[in-house]
Amino acid sequence: MVNAVEDEASSIVAAKKLLNSSEVKNDLTFITTEFGFLLQVICQLQERGKPSTKSVKIVDDAVQRMDNVPGKRGSLVREKYKSVFSKKL
Repeated sequence: MVNAVEDEASSIVAAKKLLNSSEVKNDLTFITTEFGFLLQVICQLQERGKPSTKSVKIVDDAVQRMDNVPGKRGSLVREKYKSVFSKKL
């Protein structure tokens, strides 16, 4: 039981260090800025009774926004979604 408490305490210390890291803060800001819109996209796609043309438009708009994400991270995201979309369903 003591080890579990010590492990939990050390995990909390490690988490606090990460959250105070400027690199992690920058990464979280980047994610929020560039990909925060995806939550709204997912909610829109979950709505029932929507014509499929509307859903396709929502996805196309999301892809267009992801195409504009700058830098290496943006390139990685583009490679990934292109790989996913190119697979046969």
